[in-house]
Amino acid sequence: AAFILDRFEKNYPEYAGSFAKVVVNDINYVRDIIDDFELREKLPQIAISVDMLDTGVDIPDVLNLVFFKRVRSFAKFWQMIGRGTRLCPDIFGLGEDKRYFSIFDVCGNFDYFGENPEGVAGKQTKSLTQRSFEMQLDIAQALQNLTYQDAAHQVIRQDLLDKSYRHLSRLDKDSFVVRPHLELLSKFETRSALDALSQSDVLHIKERLSLLIHPEETDQAARQFDAQMYRLSWSILQGKGIASLIEKVIENAKALAAMGHLSLVKEKKEPILEAADAAYWAAPSVLKAEYIRQELRSLMRLLESTARAEIYTDFEDELSVSEEQEIAYHTGTKPHYKIRVQRFFEEHKHHVTIQKLRSNEPITKAELVALEQILFEETEGSKIEFETTFGAQPLGTFIRQIVGLDIHAAKEAFAQFLQAPNTNLEANQIHFINQIIDYLNQKGTIAAKMLYEPPFSDNGDVDVIFGDSADNIFSIIRAIDKNALGA
Repeated sequence: AAFILDRFEKNYPEYAGSFAKVVVNDINYVRDIIDDFELREKLPQIAISVDMLDTGVDIPDVLNLVFFKRVRSFAKFWQMIGRGTRLCPDIFGLGEDKRYFSIFDVCGNFDYFGENPEGVAGKQTKSLTQRSFEMQLDIAQALQNLTYQDAAHQVIRQDLLDKSYRHLSRLDKDSFVVRPHLELLSKFETRSALDALSQSDVLHIKERLSLLIHPEETDQAARQFDAQMYRLSWSILQGKGIASLIEKVIENAKALAAMGHLSLVKEKKEPILEAADAAYWAAPSVLKAEYIRQELRSLMRLLESTARAEIYTDFEDELSVSEEQEIAYHTGTKPHYKIRVQRFFEEHKHHVTIQKLRSNEPITKAELVALEQILFEETEGSKIEFETTFGAQPLGTFIRQIVGLDIHAAKEAFAQFLQAPNTNLEANQIHFINQIIDYLNQKGTIAAKMLYEPPFSDNGDVDVIFGDSADNIFSIIRAIDKNALGA
């Protein structure tokens, strides 16, 4: 991002420092830059970012997207495209609303997804921030052991928990990527909630929250060194894989020692020489690893600047008309049937029948048949291809699973039960119903057996919590399902 901005300002010096901005996760001013970028009449007009504007940012004025990175995650790819899909009135003049936007795909992502509709297979690569955050949790949880209850180890543990809490507390609860995890996040609303960190807590945070964490600072070299040293501490606690990590630390320390003429290096002479000495690591410990991490992390950028040679390019931009393509056709390759169906429901989300399904209004068989005909015609598919791809299921139920159930409609379905005379529900019963409502809002339908499984059964299943009243819960769910089938 910095390289792109540097090239831009050298070519357009009259706009230096204002027209284009790099959006980085610096808590002091990044929100101000995004707020200014959202306003049509303010600068900057160009925002350059790495993983900062993919999700959770709604800027209707965006007309051009430049993809200058390779993406292999299907979800992330469409999140990036989503930055341009926001409708915007009068963007081209009075009465000239936004009807299209352009994507400049520098790295061939559309070609890739044309050939690989589901994206990359296998485990998603974790970011540097995510890896560091998860290792901090692992180390903090391990330091609860009785072996490490001395003051020095507990200072390290408290520092790790403080960092973890800052990360979690800074998550934007209004963001749509965070909202599905609010129940878990609320468990750690206070710093004290992390003091007795269980293995289950660590697992749940890793599975659902760690991917959402943003870095606290912009010094990439320092953050990489943090991850390296946290990995060393974790390896020491596990008693394996230590030697190769220590070799890397010694290598870095020796490289710093060779820069002894720099005042920054002179100030850290003692820890640098200790870290460079193999004898210092003869008896490795978490205390030593953390000491070296804290002392040397700010110097790592010195190594980075010497390791990378500056590359200069001199070429003219060319854009051939023949390279333009409509997003719907994925560079001339017919998209996978599943993608065509998903796109159909996105484009027709305001169709009257789909709106009825979302708002839990009864629909007729004729309405479903008419919608089915449009679906098969526009996706160039058939009922056989549909059932082969998605399984044999009623179309109304399938659509409801895609669009979800409107939150107000879900609440209205349970309103009579909640407000019935002589009904005095307890807190755990209300919580159980709210869980069902939230699930219906996201998934559209819910199978009865799920009410006997986690997370619904964490504090007792539906029969335990409601007793004889459980039948009323099932009746409401059946009525919601029935409205999607067509009378």
